[in-house]
Amino acid sequence: MIRRMFRRHVPARLSPEDQAAVDAFRAMLAALRSPEPWTPGSAQDIAVRVGPFIERAHTRPGDDHGPDLIAVALQDPGGPYPVYGARRWKRGWLRCETAKILGVWNPAYASLTHAAAGLDLPDDVGMDPAHYALYIEARRRDDSRDGFTLLRLGPYTQTRHAQQDYDRITAALDGRETTTVPGHRVSARFGPFGVSDHRLFTDPTRPTPSRCWPRPSKERPHDHHPEFTVDKNLDAACAAVTGEISRTDSKASLLLAFNGAALAGLAAIAGRDLPTATKAVGALAVLALGAAAVLLLLVVRPNLRGDDRASFPYWARLTDDDTVWATMHGDTRAARIRVLSAIAVAKFRGLRLAIDCTLAALALLTLAATVALL
Repeated sequence: MIRRMFRRHVPARLSPEDQAAVDAFRAMLAALRSPEPWTPGSAQDIAVRVGPFIERAHTRPGDDHGPDLIAVALQDPGGPYPVYGARRWKRGWLRCETAKILGVWNPAYASLTHAAAGLDLPDDVGMDPAHYALYIEARRRDDSRDGFTLLRLGPYTQTRHAQQDYDRITAALDGRETTTVPGHRVSARFGPFGVSDHRLFTDPTRPTPSRCWPRPSKERPHDHHPEFTVDKNLDAACAAVTGEISRTDSKASLLLAFNGAALAGLAAIAGRDLPTATKAVGALAVLALGAAAVLLLLVVRPNLRGDDRASFPYWARLTDDDTVWATMHGDTRAARIRVLSAIAVAKFRGLRLAIDCTLAALALLTLAATVALL
């Protein structure tokens, strides 16, 4: 009996279901303890605090770079684009303070959402709607995209107010579309309120919108207008980065053809009776050429990640037409420049390494030829 009292207790093994629950709980604690930091403009789904819960939010393309406010839409934790009950469509885009952002969305947070508790989103999620705005723009009359924004009006809390101002501005512009800014056509359009750039907007309740644009002038267009300069620089940067990527691919293709020809020539003389030292150095040259060929293939390998949220790899992953339509509201040139620049730098690094390997192979071949002639 004494032996039975002091017998060691061996805990029972957990079932696979219980072990999965324990692992999920540990992953959730680890994610809360050290969340992945979110970077403005990174085009990633984020985790935001909604009361005591954590929800998944999809940032609006082109409106996720503000230091204090960004535009988001709450998503189902299983994402990326399913409807979070019927309430998601009633809210649409919301103004989210960056202080409420926990970090980049982690699937481990799913157990902390309203959906995991069997609840729908509350009526008050602590975020105001990201309303729409009016943009008065001056665009060149040569059907190009060059131009600038004269005025941003917003936010509008009611659609009828935005429609009234739009009608008033359109009537005031009647007959003056092409004379207000020489060489440009001035027009008004609806658009989402840019939460990230909210400081650039004019409160529509203060000035009279029809008096906010410049009067006709015989001077040259405002080529030095800050927004015109920004638009022009963004277009130039997009074109420059795209051109650099094309140049890199062309160089990589030419160098790949050269390395292939060199490898074919070495394969043709591989069976000849050559000194051992020559064969050893030649083998090193073949390895260097092979490494260069692999690097060049990686350079020309297509990138289909779509991190810029403004290219066909990203559009191909969207599930419905409404989501595609939503991505067309914001200006995504900055995101394209950022992602394309990263791709261009990676390609140039790979190309530089491939050239170094090719030069090393040529040096080794020269050494092998010298050894063979001795």
